Amino acid sequence: MLVRIWPRAHLSAPIGYRAIEAATILTRGGAQGYAVKFVHGGETVYAVKRSTNTWKTAYPKKYINMIFQNGELSATQDNGFTIERNFDFYAIGTSIFIANKRAFESVLHYREAYVEAFAELRQSPIFSGLFTDLQPLIDYVGSNSIQLRRMAVVEQKALFEKPNFLQNLRRVSTSRGWNLNFDPMNNRLIPTADTARTILQILLDHRLMSEVTDNIYDVPDATPV
Repeated sequence: MLVRIWPRAHLSAPIGYRAIEAATILTRGGAQGYAVKFVHGGETVYAVKRSTNTWKTAYPKKYINMIFQNGELSATQDNGFTIERNFDFYAIGTSIFIANKRAFESVLHYREAYVEAFAELRQSPIFSGLFTDLQPLIDYVGSNSIQLRRMAVVEQKALFEKPNFLQNLRRVSTSRGWNLNFDPMNNRLIPTADTARTILQILLDHRLMSEVTDNIYDVPDATPV
């Protein structure tokens, strides 16, 4: 499945797609959101929106549903509901286009998946073998969704599996003054509260050096060129 991030300029319903063919309420202990099916030229787009606290699938009994048509206001038995013009993400074929990443993760319960993935990573002998004690890194990540997602990227990149990773890291840390601590007996990293952030940046390959200025930078993302 291909996942892409859409800019917020593309939050509205797909242009050119005709009237809604179907709408489904996503329920899990209440209305969590709704999925809308759009069809155009034989192509189908599913648009999903997470419900807010103010959104309701029906009005309270004290209200009467009315419809204004042909200049007249009439009561109606239709217990319909209104939806917003924008959506959080769209599914087209095997691709997902994300307009609101936080809502996407909430609807699909990605945070729970990140928690499980981090727990599995900590059980990996190769990963846990890098450190004398994982607890400072665990404390740094905590339950923060952003940090948990970054740990998933760490597992995906798996830079720590490269040959001589610790030896190379120790050499660079010493030459660049990163102040990382290593066990002299087994060469493993000794994480601390002060070095946990640096360690995560290194595992993400987000600590980079400018060849022009020789300055070291921590970057939010990196694209090979």
